[in-house]
Amino acid sequence: MLSINVISAAFAHSATPHLILSASTPYPIIAANTATGNWCNAKSEELLHQSVSAGFCKITELTGLAEAKLLQLFDQVISTQSAIVLKAEPPLLPENNKPSNPENCFLEIYPIVENNQVVYLVLKLLGWAGKPESASIAPPGTQQLLPLIFDSLANVIFVLEVEAPDLYKFSFANRAFEVTTGLPVNKVIGSYVQEIIPEPSLSLVLEKYREAILERKQVSWQEVSDYPAGQKTGEVLVEPVFDAQGNCLRLVGMVHDITERKEAEMKQERLTQDLYRHNRDLQQFTYIVSHNLRAPLANALGLVKHLPAIDTNTALYQQYLTHLKTSIQKLDTILKDVTLILSIRDRQHLGCTEEIALAEVCHQAGQDLAPALAACDGHLNITIDPDFTVKGIRAYWYSIFQNLISNAIKYRFADRLLQITVTASVETAEKKVILFSDNGSGFDLKKNKNEVFKLYKRFHDTDNIEGRGIGLFLVKTHVEAMGGQIGVKSELNVGTTFTIYF
Repeated sequence: MLSINVISAAFAHSATPHLILSASTPYPIIAANTATGNWCNAKSEELLHQSVSAGFCKITELTGLAEAKLLQLFDQVISTQSAIVLKAEPPLLPENNKPSNPENCFLEIYPIVENNQVVYLVLKLLGWAGKPESASIAPPGTQQLLPLIFDSLANVIFVLEVEAPDLYKFSFANRAFEVTTGLPVNKVIGSYVQEIIPEPSLSLVLEKYREAILERKQVSWQEVSDYPAGQKTGEVLVEPVFDAQGNCLRLVGMVHDITERKEAEMKQERLTQDLYRHNRDLQQFTYIVSHNLRAPLANALGLVKHLPAIDTNTALYQQYLTHLKTSIQKLDTILKDVTLILSIRDRQHLGCTEEIALAEVCHQAGQDLAPALAACDGHLNITIDPDFTVKGIRAYWYSIFQNLISNAIKYRFADRLLQITVTASVETAEKKVILFSDNGSGFDLKKNKNEVFKLYKRFHDTDNIEGRGIGLFLVKTHVEAMGGQIGVKSELNVGTTFTIYF
């Protein structure tokens, strides 16, 4: 629980009278600063732990409010956990201690909440601050709201004065604000929200401030912003403070920095995705061993077993040799595929990435396949800005475009000229999108959705089409190795679109 000594120390040198009450009935005064004693012509220690009637007598002297009214206000603050401000007048104070302008005197009552319960009530007498002969002069900077408490907290604490709709000025920020954002507190205080919080977070923040004021309630949300100290993720909470007429005077806010937690969650998510991919690769390799690798190996073993019994000068012997050669070549091809896949998976951890000019790589892949495109009268339309870049491995991007263009040529629709379109755009500050579309034969996506990027999977009549069903598997492996994602949309006899996200 917050120490009362720490809380009272926050007000000790303030020239504004402050009293701290226990939030439990009968609301005894448990702390009062020197300014309060000065205005009451009493030592602050004399105000503590008095009887209920004596304690309330002192408070009513300061505020001009009846005990019943004060009890009602205390109950309201505790039940709503929200501060209130109302007009007050101290008619019973000695003439020399009365505020110079009683019309500007207000009583602010706000709760100190811990574990979602009000533990203390703070009474702040606004407009009483001055320099009576017996009053101590507060050192500079001590009139900030709870400075000692707030500066000792790890959470960001700030106060905004409401000057007009959507116009909020910082009147307080604690040290954690500077540590978290990298913005000096002395530059933050006096600045407007629009000068401190960058877009796109600003629009969200203003919307939440409006919600808190209109609905007269505490509002919380999660926010990601870029500051001099780096990108920060925080859980934000704001509480509106209203006067007796229902006007919102200020917003009191707190931000809990969850950047490290979010980074840990993202790291855990990446590890989970890596584990998923490794398990998927293991399943693919199991499939290779049990099906694709086993068949040619079994054929080769069978042929070798029977060869010694066959006359080497017969046509049957030559036929067996031909079959043996074919089986061994299939084994060699499959082993090369496995080696290639493993090399891609291993290389993704080397960190050898760079900014790639995507248009240049796509044009290079298109030029290398130009003879095949020309042979089918196909057209490749690349509409990527020359300055558009994406981080990755150049050889992987070349392989991605080469495989996609090659597949589009292989599986073109026979009754129309092939049209391939490649575009790229920036969707958000952190997301880039590459679209690869063709008007080819397409395939039944509902039927083959879970098989599209698997190894040795083909979805067309492939008797006359060269290929092994490894191209799209490599495309997906390359994309994921560079930290991206890929999706596909296809319609039979209409065409296919691949969407790559980075």
